[in-house]
Amino acid sequence: MTDSSNNILPIRFQGLDGLRAYAVIGIVMMHVLTNQSIHPTPNFITTRLIPWFTNFTLLFMIVSGFSLSCGYFEKISKGTISPSSFYKKRYIRLLPFFGLMCIIEFVYSPSIRTFYETFANLTMCFGLIPDVHISVIGVGWFIGVVMVYYMLFPFIVFLQKTKTSSIITFFLSLALVWAGLELTTNPSFERQHIAYTLPLFLIGGIFYKYRKSLQKIGQEDSIRFFIAFIAMAVVTLPFILTTKSAFITLIVSLTVFGIWTVYAIISKDIILNNRIVRYILATYHLKYIYATW
Repeated sequence: MTDSSNNILPIRFQGLDGLRAYAVIGIVMMHVLTNQSIHPTPNFITTRLIPWFTNFTLLFMIVSGFSLSCGYFEKISKGTISPSSFYKKRYIRLLPFFGLMCIIEFVYSPSIRTFYETFANLTMCFGLIPDVHISVIGVGWFIGVVMVYYMLFPFIVFLQKTKTSSIITFFLSLALVWAGLELTTNPSFERQHIAYTLPLFLIGGIFYKYRKSLQKIGQEDSIRFFIAFIAMAVVTLPFILTTKSAFITLIVSLTVFGIWTVYAIISKDIILNNRIVRYILATYHLKYIYATW
Protein backbone atom coordinates (compact mmCIF):
# COMPACT_ATOMS: atom_id res chain seq x y z
CA MET A 1 0.00 0.00 0.00
CA THR A 2 1.44 3.38 -0.99
CA ASP A 3 1.00 6.99 0.03
CA SER A 4 0.69 8.89 -3.25
CA SER A 5 -0.10 12.23 -1.65
CA ASN A 6 3.57 13.03 -2.10
CA ASN A 7 3.95 13.30 -5.86
CA ILE A 8 7.74 13.25 -5.64
CA LEU A 9 8.34 9.89 -3.98
CA PRO A 10 5.37 7.76 -2.90
CA ILE A 11 5.88 5.93 0.39
CA ARG A 12 4.99 2.24 0.61
CA PHE A 13 3.54 0.94 3.87
CA GLN A 14 4.59 -2.70 3.56
CA GLY A 15 3.56 -3.43 7.14
CA LEU A 16 -0.07 -2.76 6.21
CA ASP A 17 0.21 -5.30 3.40
CA GLY A 18 1.42 -7.83 5.96
CA LEU A 19 -1.34 -7.01 8.44
CA ARG A 20 -4.02 -7.45 5.79
CA ALA A 21 -2.45 -10.70 4.61
CA TYR A 22 -2.65 -12.23 8.11
CA ALA A 23 -6.20 -10.94 8.51
CA VAL A 24 -7.15 -12.59 5.19
CA ILE A 25 -5.93 -15.91 6.60
CA GLY A 26 -8.21 -15.41 9.61
CA ILE A 27 -11.21 -14.58 7.42
CA VAL A 28 -10.61 -17.64 5.24
CA MET A 29 -10.30 -19.87 8.35
CA MET A 30 -13.60 -18.52 9.66
CA HIS A 31 -15.43 -19.20 6.38
CA VAL A 32 -13.95 -22.68 6.04
CA LEU A 33 -15.04 -23.54 9.57
CA THR A 34 -18.53 -22.15 8.98
CA ASN A 35 -19.16 -23.85 5.65
CA GLN A 36 -17.59 -27.28 6.07
CA SER A 37 -19.99 -30.19 6.47
CA ILE A 38 -17.94 -32.00 9.13
CA HIS A 39 -17.13 -29.81 12.10
CA PRO A 40 -14.15 -30.40 14.41
CA THR A 41 -14.47 -31.20 18.07
CA PRO A 42 -15.84 -28.13 19.92
CA ASN A 43 -13.17 -26.27 21.87
CA PHE A 44 -12.05 -22.71 22.56
CA ILE A 45 -10.36 -22.34 19.18
CA THR A 46 -13.23 -23.69 17.05
CA THR A 47 -16.15 -22.19 18.99
CA ARG A 48 -14.74 -18.83 20.12
CA LEU A 49 -11.44 -17.81 18.55
CA ILE A 50 -11.87 -18.67 14.84
CA PRO A 51 -15.50 -17.41 14.69
CA TRP A 52 -14.22 -14.13 16.17
CA PHE A 53 -11.97 -13.73 13.14
CA THR A 54 -15.01 -12.31 11.35
CA ASN A 55 -14.18 -9.08 13.22
CA PHE A 56 -11.14 -8.68 11.01
CA THR A 57 -13.58 -7.04 8.59
CA LEU A 58 -13.59 -4.12 11.06
CA LEU A 59 -9.80 -4.00 10.85
CA PHE A 60 -10.07 -3.84 7.06
CA MET A 61 -12.32 -0.79 7.40
CA ILE A 62 -9.65 1.07 9.37
CA VAL A 63 -7.01 0.11 6.81
CA SER A 64 -9.37 1.11 3.97
CA GLY A 65 -9.87 4.53 5.55
CA PHE A 66 -6.11 5.01 5.79
CA SER A 67 -5.22 3.65 2.35
CA LEU A 68 -7.95 5.56 0.49
CA SER A 69 -6.83 8.75 2.23
CA CYS A 70 -3.24 8.09 1.18
CA GLY A 71 -4.29 7.72 -2.43
CA TYR A 72 -6.98 10.35 -2.82
CA PHE A 73 -7.32 12.76 0.14
CA GLU A 74 -5.03 15.42 -1.28
CA LYS A 75 -6.23 14.89 -4.85
CA ILE A 76 -9.87 15.43 -3.87
CA SER A 77 -9.01 18.28 -1.51
CA LYS A 78 -7.07 20.10 -4.24
CA GLY A 79 -9.47 19.14 -7.04
CA THR A 80 -6.81 17.35 -9.10
CA ILE A 81 -9.07 14.32 -9.68
CA SER A 82 -12.60 14.50 -11.06
CA PRO A 83 -15.54 12.71 -9.41
CA SER A 84 -16.03 10.59 -12.53
CA SER A 85 -12.41 9.45 -12.47
CA PHE A 86 -12.51 8.66 -8.75
CA TYR A 87 -15.71 6.59 -8.90
CA LYS A 88 -14.72 4.90 -12.17
CA LYS A 89 -11.57 3.58 -10.51
CA ARG A 90 -13.62 2.27 -7.57
CA TYR A 91 -15.93 0.33 -9.89
CA ILE A 92 -13.06 -1.02 -11.99
CA ARG A 93 -11.34 -2.25 -8.85
CA LEU A 94 -14.33 -4.05 -7.34
CA LEU A 95 -16.98 -4.87 -9.93
CA PRO A 96 -15.42 -7.30 -12.45
CA PHE A 97 -14.68 -10.26 -10.16
CA PHE A 98 -17.54 -9.56 -7.75
CA GLY A 99 -20.00 -9.23 -10.64
CA LEU A 100 -18.75 -12.46 -12.20
CA MET A 101 -19.30 -14.34 -8.94
CA CYS A 102 -22.83 -12.93 -8.63
CA ILE A 103 -23.73 -14.00 -12.18
CA ILE A 104 -22.32 -17.50 -11.62
CA GLU A 105 -24.39 -17.91 -8.45
CA PHE A 106 -27.54 -16.69 -10.21
CA VAL A 107 -27.01 -19.17 -13.06
CA TYR A 108 -26.43 -21.93 -10.52
CA SER A 109 -29.54 -21.06 -8.44
CA PRO A 110 -31.95 -19.06 -10.64
CA SER A 111 -35.09 -17.56 -9.08
CA ILE A 112 -36.94 -14.26 -8.89
CA ARG A 113 -35.32 -13.58 -5.51
CA THR A 114 -31.77 -14.27 -6.72
CA PHE A 115 -32.45 -12.14 -9.83
CA TYR A 116 -33.32 -9.14 -7.64
CA GLU A 117 -30.35 -9.79 -5.39
CA THR A 118 -27.95 -10.17 -8.31
CA PHE A 119 -29.24 -6.94 -9.84
CA ALA A 120 -28.76 -5.12 -6.53
CA ASN A 121 -25.22 -6.49 -6.23
CA LEU A 122 -24.28 -5.47 -9.76
CA THR A 123 -25.28 -1.86 -9.11
CA MET A 124 -22.77 -1.85 -6.23
CA CYS A 125 -25.25 0.40 -4.41
CA PHE A 126 -27.00 -2.28 -2.35
CA GLY A 127 -25.43 -0.84 0.79
CA LEU A 128 -27.97 1.98 0.51
CA ILE A 129 -30.90 -0.41 0.98
CA PRO A 130 -31.98 -0.46 4.65
CA ASP A 131 -32.07 -3.81 6.45
CA VAL A 132 -31.17 -5.69 3.27
CA HIS A 133 -30.39 -9.41 3.50
CA ILE A 134 -28.72 -10.63 0.32
CA SER A 135 -27.85 -14.31 0.02
CA VAL A 136 -26.20 -14.04 -3.41
CA ILE A 137 -22.55 -13.67 -2.37
CA GLY A 138 -23.76 -12.90 1.14
CA VAL A 139 -20.27 -12.08 2.34
CA GLY A 140 -20.29 -9.25 -0.20
CA TRP A 141 -21.97 -7.06 2.42
CA PHE A 142 -18.50 -5.64 3.11
CA ILE A 143 -18.31 -4.32 -0.46
CA GLY A 144 -21.73 -2.71 0.03
CA VAL A 145 -20.51 -0.83 3.10
CA VAL A 146 -17.23 0.17 1.48
CA MET A 147 -19.02 1.48 -1.61
CA VAL A 148 -21.16 3.75 0.57
CA TYR A 149 -17.95 4.96 2.20
CA TYR A 150 -16.56 5.70 -1.26
CA MET A 151 -19.71 7.69 -2.05
CA LEU A 152 -19.21 9.71 1.13
CA PHE A 153 -15.45 10.13 0.78
CA PRO A 154 -15.46 13.62 -0.81
CA PHE A 155 -17.71 14.76 2.05
CA ILE A 156 -15.38 13.07 4.55
CA VAL A 157 -12.44 14.96 3.00
CA PHE A 158 -14.35 18.15 3.79
CA LEU A 159 -15.00 16.99 7.38
CA GLN A 160 -11.38 15.92 7.92
CA LYS A 161 -9.77 18.97 6.34
CA THR A 162 -7.62 19.58 9.42
CA LYS A 163 -6.30 17.38 12.22
CA THR A 164 -8.62 19.07 14.71
CA SER A 165 -11.71 18.66 12.55
CA SER A 166 -10.75 15.01 11.95
CA ILE A 167 -10.77 14.28 15.68
CA ILE A 168 -13.99 16.22 16.29
CA THR A 169 -15.70 14.38 13.42
CA PHE A 170 -14.52 11.05 14.82
CA PHE A 171 -16.04 11.65 18.25
CA LEU A 172 -19.24 12.98 16.73
CA SER A 173 -19.47 9.77 14.69
CA LEU A 174 -19.18 7.73 17.90
CA ALA A 175 -21.98 9.82 19.40
CA LEU A 176 -24.05 9.10 16.29
CA VAL A 177 -23.49 5.36 16.77
CA TRP A 178 -24.63 5.62 20.38
CA ALA A 179 -27.71 7.59 19.34
CA GLY A 180 -28.43 5.13 16.55
CA LEU A 181 -28.29 2.16 18.91
CA GLU A 182 -30.68 3.96 21.28
CA LEU A 183 -33.10 5.08 18.56
CA THR A 184 -33.27 2.12 16.22
CA THR A 185 -35.44 -0.92 16.78
CA ASN A 186 -33.37 -2.90 14.32
CA PRO A 187 -31.22 -5.44 16.21
CA SER A 188 -28.89 -5.77 13.20
CA PHE A 189 -27.72 -2.15 13.36
CA GLU A 190 -24.07 -3.10 13.39
CA ARG A 191 -21.27 -3.70 10.90
CA GLN A 192 -23.50 -3.79 7.83
CA HIS A 193 -24.57 -0.17 8.39
CA ILE A 194 -22.32 2.73 7.41
CA ALA A 195 -23.54 4.78 10.38
CA TYR A 196 -22.15 2.09 12.72
CA THR A 197 -18.88 1.51 10.87
CA LEU A 198 -18.09 5.14 9.99
CA PRO A 199 -15.82 5.67 13.06
CA LEU A 200 -13.61 2.84 11.79
CA PHE A 201 -13.08 4.52 8.43
CA LEU A 202 -12.63 7.90 10.09
CA ILE A 203 -9.90 6.73 12.46
CA GLY A 204 -8.06 5.46 9.41
CA GLY A 205 -8.28 9.00 8.08
CA ILE A 206 -6.89 10.33 11.36
CA PHE A 207 -3.93 7.97 11.08
CA TYR A 208 -3.36 9.40 7.59
CA LYS A 209 -3.32 12.92 9.01
CA TYR A 210 -0.73 11.90 11.61
CA ARG A 211 1.20 9.43 9.42
CA LYS A 212 4.43 11.44 9.39
CA SER A 213 4.41 11.83 13.16
CA LEU A 214 3.66 8.13 13.58
CA GLN A 215 6.52 7.16 11.28
CA LYS A 216 8.88 9.41 13.22
CA ILE A 217 7.80 7.81 16.50
CA GLY A 218 8.19 4.39 14.93
CA GLN A 219 11.76 5.11 13.92
CA GLU A 220 12.57 6.15 17.47
CA ASP A 221 10.59 3.61 19.49
CA SER A 222 9.06 0.82 17.40
CA ILE A 223 9.63 -1.72 20.20
CA ARG A 224 7.08 0.02 22.41
CA PHE A 225 4.45 -0.21 19.69
CA PHE A 226 5.27 -3.88 19.15
CA ILE A 227 4.73 -4.54 22.87
CA ALA A 228 1.42 -2.65 22.70
CA PHE A 229 0.51 -4.66 19.58
CA ILE A 230 0.94 -7.96 21.45
CA ALA A 231 -0.46 -6.70 24.77
CA MET A 232 -3.71 -5.45 23.25
CA ALA A 233 -4.27 -8.82 21.62
CA VAL A 234 -3.64 -10.78 24.83
CA VAL A 235 -5.27 -8.53 27.42
CA THR A 236 -8.49 -7.84 25.52
CA LEU A 237 -8.98 -11.30 24.00
CA PRO A 238 -11.17 -12.76 26.80
CA PHE A 239 -13.31 -9.61 26.82
CA ILE A 240 -13.82 -9.24 23.09
CA LEU A 241 -14.81 -12.90 22.81
CA THR A 242 -17.63 -12.53 25.34
CA THR A 243 -19.10 -9.03 25.05
CA LYS A 244 -22.52 -8.73 23.43
CA SER A 245 -22.73 -4.94 23.41
CA ALA A 246 -22.50 -3.53 19.88
CA PHE A 247 -21.10 -0.23 21.16
CA ILE A 248 -18.47 -1.88 23.38
CA THR A 249 -17.51 -4.15 20.48
CA LEU A 250 -16.96 -1.06 18.34
CA ILE A 251 -14.88 0.73 21.00
CA VAL A 252 -12.71 -2.33 21.64
CA SER A 253 -12.25 -2.90 17.90
CA LEU A 254 -11.24 0.74 17.41
CA THR A 255 -8.69 0.41 20.23
CA VAL A 256 -7.21 -2.99 19.37
CA PHE A 257 -7.26 -2.73 15.60
CA GLY A 258 -6.25 0.92 15.79
CA ILE A 259 -3.03 0.02 17.63
CA TRP A 260 -2.44 -2.86 15.22
CA THR A 261 -2.82 -0.49 12.28
CA VAL A 262 -0.46 2.06 13.79
CA TYR A 263 2.10 -0.68 14.36
CA ALA A 264 1.69 -1.81 10.73
CA ILE A 265 2.18 1.77 9.49
CA ILE A 266 5.51 2.13 11.30
CA SER A 267 6.65 -1.50 11.03
CA LYS A 268 9.68 -2.48 9.00
CA ASP A 269 10.48 -5.70 10.87
CA ILE A 270 10.12 -9.31 9.80
CA ILE A 271 6.78 -9.87 11.58
CA LEU A 272 4.78 -8.06 8.90
CA ASN A 273 7.42 -8.20 6.17
CA ASN A 274 8.41 -11.78 5.38
CA ARG A 275 8.14 -14.61 2.84
CA ILE A 276 4.79 -15.82 4.18
CA VAL A 277 3.22 -12.42 3.54
CA ARG A 278 4.71 -12.20 0.07
CA TYR A 279 3.46 -15.70 -0.76
CA ILE A 280 -0.07 -14.84 0.38
CA LEU A 281 -0.08 -11.70 -1.71
CA ALA A 282 1.09 -13.69 -4.72
CA THR A 283 -1.50 -16.46 -4.28
CA TYR A 284 -4.08 -16.07 -7.04
CA HIS A 285 -7.22 -17.16 -5.16
CA LEU A 286 -6.50 -14.73 -2.30
CA LYS A 287 -5.68 -11.74 -4.50
CA TYR A 288 -9.30 -10.66 -4.85
CA ILE A 289 -9.92 -10.74 -1.09
CA TYR A 290 -6.73 -8.82 -0.47
CA ALA A 291 -7.35 -6.25 -3.21
CA THR A 292 -10.91 -5.67 -2.00
CA TRP A 293 -9.95 -5.29 1.64
